[in-house]
Amino acid sequence: MSWWTRLVFVVLTLSLGAVRADDSVLMGKMVENRYTAPSGSYSITLPIQLELGGVVTDTKDVVTFQDEFRIHASIACFKMGSSHQREIQTRGRRDFLISFFREQVHTQFKRRFPGAEIDEARYMPEVLGEALLVYNTLPDGSMFSDQTSVSSSQDSVVLVKRGNLLFLKDQHLYVISVELAKFLLGDKDSPKFSEEEKRALLRKELLDLAGRITFL
Repeated sequence: MSWWTRLVFVVLTLSLGAVRADDSVLMGKMVENRYTAPSGSYSITLPIQLELGGVVTDTKDVVTFQDEFRIHASIACFKMGSSHQREIQTRGRRDFLISFFREQVHTQFKRRFPGAEIDEARYMPEVLGEALLVYNTLPDGSMFSDQTSVSSSQDSVVLVKRGNLLFLKDQHLYVISVELAKFLLGDKDSPKFSEEEKRALLRKELLDLAGRITFL
């Protein structure tokens, strides 16, 4: 297993199958409503409310934020070595980010959720010094298990839409990933969203998360 693959495995293990943790065991620092990564490379204003049941879980490289009714989000931040820097210089940021998501992140998604698909990838040179926005669908890949059970029958597969934002900053690779709970609500009394609406809402949440970050 390559160095990149091990890191991506950690990302997916935490962001898609997190064990909820108490604040006292966080590796990063929490001061009021702001979290600082263990590496000290960034801090972020919390996108959840702890007093309403929001949970923060982290490892050395990844932090996950989740509440029971709105959002599940993870931020991975990896320090890149000289070989990765050379690869970026040779291939360019765009091709590097596309290759990383396709060959590392999506490969792990498919192993965990057979049938996982990339719906759309969009390169945004105007965002965060060049970013890659990726939407994907994961069969039964939701972190909102209670709402999944309500919105589907026992035998049906729930197709879960996620948004992902990848970018490079200060020799670090960032991967932000988001799922929104309201996409799972599909009964007659709940709003239904078109694919275009889902993508727009995920993009908004991803950019909001990125906007909460202060790079240190």
